[in-house]
Amino acid sequence: PYILCEGDSVNVFGNWISTPGVFRDTATNFMGCDSITEITVTVKPGPVIELGDDQVLCQGESTTLGMTVPNVTSYEWNTIPPGPTPLGTNPTLTVNTTNTYQIKITASNGCIRTDQVHVTAAPMINNLLIKHN
Repeated sequence: PYILCEGDSVNVFGNWISTPGVFRDTATNFMGCDSITEITVTVKPGPVIELGDDQVLCQGESTTLGMTVPNVTSYEWNTIPPGPTPLGTNPTLTVNTTNTYQIKITASNGCIRTDQVHVTAAPMINNLLIKHN
């Protein structure tokens, strides 16, 4: 049997399968005898994570990314590309710099999901000149 996480797929008899079910294939040998092979595919629900749209901050501001997801055993935050160590292991992460941030969550059933969001910290305008005509 194959046990998949929702959204994953497996090659069964030359076909990519992502739905649960029992799949059968029949092979006939040179004597005309049939051999039936049966494979069961089970699909476990995956955790749902949605970090939302990309964000723009003014320089000096911060934002908190993430959310608490039911039945999750671990959270891991990184940048894209990842640094040498994770940024955090909590459900949320507060950021204030330009980067693409990714969260990887592992559910209690072993399924893993990732999502990412880009945060831009816009620089402040230093010299603003306003003219009156």
